[in-house]
Amino acid sequence: MPTTGRFRWEGDAALAELARRYLTAHAPVTLEDFAAWSGLPITWARRAWKMLAESGVITEYGALTTLAGRVKEPPPSSDTPDVLMLPAYDNYLIGYRTREASVPIVHKARVRPGGGLIRPTVIADGLAIATWSRGSGSRSIQVDAFEGRCRVG
Repeated sequence: MPTTGRFRWEGDAALAELARRYLTAHAPVTLEDFAAWSGLPITWARRAWKMLAESGVITEYGALTTLAGRVKEPPPSSDTPDVLMLPAYDNYLIGYRTREASVPIVHKARVRPGGGLIRPTVIADGLAIATWSRGSGSRSIQVDAFEGRCRVG
């Protein structure tokens, strides 16, 4: 029901809309990812998934779920890796029950050392390869590569 130009969601409609918006921002994901991110009981998450599936909003992509029509072929591979320096708590590193697909288990504690901390991370072709921090100079960055250390700047 519209109120001041916005929709007011209630009950199951609100639950389904939350799940749809989560999928828009995070897919492909699992049902468990949504439950962990939202803090909702798994039974509520299942109900939201079921409502979206019945209305044709979502589709299964292997073991993952995405919005219908959003599955794309991966871009052609390149000899040059796609490298990103993500800030702490970047959306790529949160919002999922686990991030095993992007942070190797052996390096998980370096990216997520505990206490809710998620460090700034260097990603190459979707996989975490290092953490980073500002060095003592304003133009200095300290990179703690998972296979060694290097200094940039």
